[in-house]
Amino acid sequence: MKTKIVMIGSMLPFLTLPVSVIATDYTWNGSEDSLWTNENNWDSPPPGGGFPQANTDTAAIPNSSINPVVNTNITVGTVRITGNTATVTVGTSGSGTRDLLITDPDGLTIAAGATLIIQRQGVVEISGGGRATLDGTGMIEFTAGSGSAATPGKLVISKHLVLGPRETSATKILGTDPGIITGGNDDTDEANKNLLILSFGAQIRGLVTIEVNLINNGQVIADTAGSLILTGTPKMGDGCWEVVEEDAVLVVNTPVTGSRCAVLIVSDGDGTLDINANWISCGVAKLVKGTLDIASPVRFEMGKCSTIAGGSCTCEAQ
Repeated sequence: MKTKIVMIGSMLPFLTLPVSVIATDYTWNGSEDSLWTNENNWDSPPPGGGFPQANTDTAAIPNSSINPVVNTNITVGTVRITGNTATVTVGTSGSGTRDLLITDPDGLTIAAGATLIIQRQGVVEISGGGRATLDGTGMIEFTAGSGSAATPGKLVISKHLVLGPRETSATKILGTDPGIITGGNDDTDEANKNLLILSFGAQIRGLVTIEVNLINNGQVIADTAGSLILTGTPKMGDGCWEVVEEDAVLVVNTPVTGSRCAVLIVSDGDGTLDINANWISCGVAKLVKGTLDIASPVRFEMGKCSTIAGGSCTCEAQ
């Protein structure tokens, strides 16, 4: 537990006054309940008290018998979910949305086995860009949560964000309930463009709508009954786009370019690749017992297209 003092010069005519901003490292202990805003649930340095709620604060979440729930709108510099069974939940506790804003570059770390849960009405915005480090099986998961809220959870990407690191396998954004990945900035500002980059080994799976700019060097996988939707700004990358489950649909409503791997449908019956925008790639299309539905006059061009009796998509580091 550390306290850092950041000195900021405040300019007045003929006078410079130092203004101190206290940056505090907090560690969750969950001693009373699940409420993020209960200061007794946090260990903090003297003078003590408080909870992480400033863009200079760091929140560390180790394993605990009670995991934190963001029960109001919170801004914090860094969130590190360090316990291998730890969770942080943002969403349907009470009425209205619950927002967790993470402002530091490289401001999100999720350990193997840990989960950041975004429930309906929950919004997690990563505004600092950099790299979101999800180790091993660490993941961001969209879930329904409790109550009858209908608004899907959202992950908001503001600036360039890399989901990685490159050597990681099986790290993922998972939609067990419909969720949305969207942008928070004006895309005409190239330096702050809303861009999500999947490193090799990183995945987006399940019932997810991807609105943000995406470079897929990992895997985007429709593996749940329902739709994974590519929409909004164009998508690209050298990774895999897959449909691997009966009744799963990969809906393409925005152009996709550049994949050197495969469009793969590995379904026992009703898996569908629904193409409603141009798909132009030098990769390989493999159809294994499913449906490829191409709207007219959309262009669907692959370097090689084949229908095979069985197989799988193997992505290798480019």
